[in-house]
Amino acid sequence: MNKSIDGTLYFEKSALSLYASQDSQAFVNMSKGISHTKLNLDETYSYWGETLLQKQEYSKAIVKLKRALIINPENFSACTNLGLCLYQLQENEAALPYLQKAKLLRPDDYKPCCNLANCLLKLNRSEQAVVEYKQDTKFGAKNFNVYNNLAETL
Repeated sequence: MNKSIDGTLYFEKSALSLYASQDSQAFVNMSKGISHTKLNLDETYSYWGETLLQKQEYSKAIVKLKRALIINPENFSACTNLGLCLYQLQENEAALPYLQKAKLLRPDDYKPCCNLANCLLKLNRSEQAVVEYKQDTKFGAKNFNVYNNLAETL
């Protein structure tokens, strides 16, 4: 087995271990596996944060995602997921800059666009939310929720 595949399997095994136990040794093992793969340290923290987000452990996820952004402020996944964590904790004002940055990094991705519109709506900025929802309709059938949210906002 070549090093890249071996490292990827090592990374995936450690990530699963991390998901199951959340111990620091799993992260150390995961980081060691990175040397054999193309993932960077910021991607490792971002992946770890996303795993915690999926487990609805938002406060822990925020710590990891912020570390990813310290290493690479242009990490799209970290911006998106950090904004979503803050949104889930109803810290909408704090979520806004991360969601805006994610939208700037990937303007053709519907997820940050829709999340940004939802956040604006929670902040009672319905006029801005409508503008965002209308822009989001360019994604068409990719995100039916945009049309539903827009209809509810109007």
